[in-house]
Order: sequence, then C-alpha cells, then structure tokens
Amino acid sequence: MTAGAKKFFRLLRSDFRRAVLSENFLTATLLVPFFYLLGTLESFAECVKYGMEISVYEMHAMAAFGTFRLLNYVLCAFPFAAGFAADFQSRYFRSVIARSGRRCYAISKVIVTALSGTLCLVVGELLYMLLCACFGTAVSAETLAELRTAGTGAFETIPHAKLLLDGNFVGYFLLLALTRGLVGSFLSLIALCVSLHMQNRFVILASPLLIFYFLETVLLNLFKLPAQCSLANIFDGRVSVIDSRYMFWYSLAVAVLLSAVLGVIAARGIERKLKNA
Repeated sequence: MTAGAKKFFRLLRSDFRRAVLSENFLTATLLVPFFYLLGTLESFAECVKYGMEISVYEMHAMAAFGTFRLLNYVLCAFPFAAGFAADFQSRYFRSVIARSGRRCYAISKVIVTALSGTLCLVVGELLYMLLCACFGTAVSAETLAELRTAGTGAFETIPHAKLLLDGNFVGYFLLLALTRGLVGSFLSLIALCVSLHMQNRFVILASPLLIFYFLETVLLNLFKLPAQCSLANIFDGRVSVIDSRYMFWYSLAVAVLLSAVLGVIAARGIERKLKNA
C-alpha cells in the first residue's frame, strides 16, 4: 500500500469514528425507533387492550408508511452531513489537508457522510423491529396464511415476500431495514451538497426533507412520471423495472447511482471551496 493510500484510509477511519462514535449518531439512531413508536403507539395500546396479537411485520408496516417516517429524512443527515461545514467554520480542515491533501479529504467526507446516513437508518429500523419482537411474534399466522394463499401474487405488493413465505424472518427484516436505509446515503449527500453553500446547521439538516418532498411531490406530479420513478416507492422497495422479485436490487442500483452522482458533485465542490479558502 502506498503512502498516499495509507494517509487516505487513516483519514477515512478518523472521519468514520467521528461520525459513528458521536452524540449526533446515537441521538439520530435512537430517534428513528422513537418516532416509529409514536406512530404506532395507538395500535400497540389497542392490541394490548383487546388481547390481539402483536407482530413485527404489521407494526413495522404501519410505522414505515406513517407520517412520522418523514422525520427519518432529517435524521439521516444528523451524524455527519454538517461535518464539512463545521470543519470549514473552525478551520480544522487546514491541519487535515496538510497531511492528506484536498482530494483525500473531500472523498473521505463523501464516503463517511453516505455510510453514516445509511447506517443510522438501518440500525434505527432494526431497533424498532427488536422492540416489537419483545411484545409479539415476527409475522402473524393470518398474514402468513394470506401470503401462502396469494402465492406469487404477493411479490407484486410486498417487498421480499419470498423470504416470508420461506420462513426466513430474520433475513426478511434485515433486508427490509437495509432497503429502507438506502435512502440515507442519498439524502445525507444532499445535505452535504447544501452545506457547500450554506453554513447554517438547521438549514443543512432540514434540506434533505425539503428537497425530497420537492422531487417526490412537485416534479413527479408535474411531469406525470411513472411509479418506477417515485423515490418513495424505490426506497421502500415497492417497484422494479424488471420483475417484482428484484425490488431490492432496483432500489440498490438507484441508490448507488444517485449517491455516486451526488458524491462526485460534493467532492468537487469541497475541493473548490478548500482551494479558494
């Protein structure tokens, strides 16, 4: 490994520790299940009151499509999206780029911002699922019976339904959390791009939600785009251009493509800003 590569990976590890081993990451990760719980608290109470079965599948489905889920689009930016703005204001970047260079600094910021945004949502989703599992089963018997009756038709409406039909509940919930978390990389990089032009932390953190709403509601309706272009459908794993069994791969491909484009824009913007600083 060359000296330049060693410096880059050393910087990458340092940034990753700053992002993940921080109060911002812990707070955002814990707020994901908290807001999910707020959205399903009434359902929890009704199940307990009437002795109904609580299942992770049903509770997560209600939480993931509730109003409070929109706050995830803000939480994913908490860990590190404002990291460059903080470095720039404090002039901390000067000592870093003196050792590693502008390009390594910029690429490290992009990678860690994307990873921490995804990891925050994935861990938060899994924590909520684990909380639900403490009070009930993975999937209710009625739901499994309906899936088996529907057969392959279930693939059209339920992401990763084959895993449920095969009884692979752990794999299903892990894949579901990862699918939901893919939006974290895309939105956190949006916040990083915004931080190149605005230093206000509140604006940076709010920008993913506002821009997502604009893309999903305004542009989608304005140009009458098909469901395959809906970011909400893509990152919920509900659409595929090939076959419904490949919903996850479609979501992953779109997330990687969008994140790569935003990553290049952000990295070049950081380099320019550092050069002119």
